[in-house]
Amino acid sequence: GRAWLTLVLDVKTRMVLGMHVSFEVPSYASVQRALAHAFWPKDLTGMGLDNPWPCEGVGKIVRCDHGREFHSRSLAMSELALGFTILYTPGRQPWMKGRVERVFGTIGVAVFDLEHGKTFSNSLKRGEYNSLKTARMTLSELKHKLVKFIVDDYHVSYHDGLKGVPLEEWNRTVDLDGVEGVRSWDDIRRLT
Repeated sequence: GRAWLTLVLDVKTRMVLGMHVSFEVPSYASVQRALAHAFWPKDLTGMGLDNPWPCEGVGKIVRCDHGREFHSRSLAMSELALGFTILYTPGRQPWMKGRVERVFGTIGVAVFDLEHGKTFSNSLKRGEYNSLKTARMTLSELKHKLVKFIVDDYHVSYHDGLKGVPLEEWNRTVDLDGVEGVRSWDDIRRLT
């Protein structure tokens, strides 16, 4: 099947705050799981990574596009209970979400382009290539490969648009602005 990636990105530092990968089509559940991953501390024990993933805590603003998964009553309840504000990008203005689309493009090239079983962005590009027949990676292998890329490559590489390194910018921002910790892990668990 085709794996779907739901991503939470800090636009100021370009750090990936959290993610969810599954074979389920994007939905409220995938959004909640990605947010929960963004809020919780990341346990990278035993993954063989060289860098930390220090992002945790509830952000002040969650910016979303107009996908149906972002317009659920449950997400609105989480917004109220956890104290963040949802802002929606204007419709029909894809340039308003360029940073996250850039991350998807970077991940696509760095993680998926050379893999057997890739699904391509559309059927015309795929042509006669049989993605299902040539697929070789399990979902857990895919998740590990994504985490390794995010933590040991993306977060520690220079970004032209940022004019810096995301992990360094995150550490500097945390020192200047502080990051509000999670007030209640029970709320996070219940709402996500």
